[in-house]
Amino acid sequence: MLFSRKKGERLLPSKVMDRNWWNKRPSHPAWQAPAAEVASEAGQLINRGTPPLTDDLFRLFEETGSRQEYEAVYFHRRHRLNTFAFMTLLHPEKKQYKQALREEVEDVCSEYSWCLPAHIKDDDPNTIDLFAAETSFALSEMKSILGTELGERLCRRIEEEVRGRVLQPFLNHTYHWETADHNWAAVCAGSVGAAAMHLLEKGEVLDAVLERNMRTMDYFLSGFNEDGVCLEGCQYWQYGFVFFVYFADLLLAETKGRIDLFQKEKVHQIARFQQNAFLYRNKVIPFSDCVPEQSVPLGLSHYLHQCFCDVTVPDYHLRKPYTADHCARWAPLLREWIWLDETLEGREWEEKDEVMDASQWVVSRFRSGEDHYAFAAKGGHNDEPHNHNDVGHMIMMKNGEMFLKDLGAGLYQKGYFDEKRYTFITNHALGHSLPVINGSWQTQGADRKAVQTKTVQDESHLVYGLELKDTYPVSGLTSFHRTFTWYKKEKPMLEILDAYELETPPNGFTEQFILGDLPWKEEEEGVIAADGMQIRYDPVQLRPVMTREHFTNHSGRKEFYQLLKLYVHYPPQTGIIKITFSFS
Repeated sequence: MLFSRKKGERLLPSKVMDRNWWNKRPSHPAWQAPAAEVASEAGQLINRGTPPLTDDLFRLFEETGSRQEYEAVYFHRRHRLNTFAFMTLLHPEKKQYKQALREEVEDVCSEYSWCLPAHIKDDDPNTIDLFAAETSFALSEMKSILGTELGERLCRRIEEEVRGRVLQPFLNHTYHWETADHNWAAVCAGSVGAAAMHLLEKGEVLDAVLERNMRTMDYFLSGFNEDGVCLEGCQYWQYGFVFFVYFADLLLAETKGRIDLFQKEKVHQIARFQQNAFLYRNKVIPFSDCVPEQSVPLGLSHYLHQCFCDVTVPDYHLRKPYTADHCARWAPLLREWIWLDETLEGREWEEKDEVMDASQWVVSRFRSGEDHYAFAAKGGHNDEPHNHNDVGHMIMMKNGEMFLKDLGAGLYQKGYFDEKRYTFITNHALGHSLPVINGSWQTQGADRKAVQTKTVQDESHLVYGLELKDTYPVSGLTSFHRTFTWYKKEKPMLEILDAYELETPPNGFTEQFILGDLPWKEEEEGVIAADGMQIRYDPVQLRPVMTREHFTNHSGRKEFYQLLKLYVHYPPQTGIIKITFSFS
């Protein structure tokens, strides 16, 4: 008998425990590609040793502020663990992978800490961060599914380590993430709850854990508006909300349908966010700390479609490859296999306009001939989760190429999540398409917010208006109103109309726009162009300056963009500025 069935059969679909189901996956058309990816990775890893997590690596964050060195080794170890677990399921006849899995489990159980150094304060052994919680989920679930292969001694070791590092500290302490309204709440509570459901028998202790987890999930959901927008960005929808779904699914099974978190209408709207956040193929709206390209968790999408019929089934070719998640999380990988429904036929993202009033996001996908265009803009406020000072910012795209650009997430490093956050250009207002008024730019704070003033939608155009005066710390600024008009025609055009009023004439007013790193040039007075786009402005009113800039992106690589500044000549007390961006 390959599997330890008791917990797995109670919580997971029966096919997960079916050896024949796994044996047939590598030859099934829907699973051939992921099976080949797993096998390819396994073939490369099997003859390499497990890299050590040394004390020197652990201390690097405190000494230098760099997270990358330790985390690269940490996540590689999780990748090895997952890969050998899948190979044991898919190819149980290849005994070397079963032995490798046992060794990886032993190594993970022997780590000094399951937390990342960036998340531990004062070397507190009771810390439960995202990755300690996720590791407890992964090992507990592997024990349920692969218990017989792991053997009795390793199963006891898993249980001892998960109890000692996560479940017992959770029962004895409270944690900051229990009342958070962002991804930490769902990932930590969801993972702790999942581990508890896999390891603990029904009774008061399990009930106590799950009751706290469910309260935390309420806090998590409170971070969403009723329109379901994930203000942290699509990347964190694929993280926080996904772990909410995993927990809710296991809880539904654990309680035999008695507790169904999917009945909440807000959960339904959040489930629809993915189809609003993708612009073209794998390109997403990169507002907040989000990267501009995302693959699709196809198994999750199929699961949500079964829960809510209006959730779009994406095209199969957008599926998340096995190695896409550099953090190598077990729970998403498993569910990409077991939730995939080969009977569902996916499609490309449909043309649509979506105005999400509560969060003040507007998104438009439009097709003209063979070309796909997209526009998105946001209001909101400057104290959102993973906040960027970006109220009134916009992006514009053709066939996946960003002409009006958002820089997305920067490199996570020391200072990125503390008082130095807005020294990073990705998070600062100057890294967004927003003007500088009287020498000042937008600053952070919940009171730095927009007021939505106008929305007009029809087949030919979309109009969206925002009052932005409260986003600037400018004395005497009585109004700053930005209107976006998106013309959906053969060659779409975006018109931006900025109208401002001050009590006295300003010392300066500078429009600025973040553009893609293209060969922009001044074609004639009042026209700046690159291949496929023209920017038009009044040369009597505005003086252009274009510079090539760069930043360190989320992957640690240098990325370039073009910064267009348009200086207003002798700005008056009251002014109106019109700039158009048209595809050519």
